[in-house]
Amino acid sequence: MAQAVDWMSLEQILTAHGPLSEDDLARRLQDAGTPNPDVLLDDFLDETDCPARQLVDDRWVWLPALLAGRVFTHRV
Repeated sequence: MAQAVDWMSLEQILTAHGPLSEDDLARRLQDAGTPNPDVLLDDFLDETDCPARQLVDDRWVWLPALLAGRVFTHRV
């Protein structure tokens, strides 16, 4: 259950503050009460099923928040 709480913290921080560097994200997680933010980031951000993704400028973003309300089209 602790992982679910940490996952929610990660989601809330990235949704509220937008794209963040890994250092900023670790600092905000620590401020939110996560005991070992570096361990959390190592565990979650490298998982393929984690909705957080790294942008080309090395910041992290929560994909569901980034894509909410967007419409994707495709030319045939």
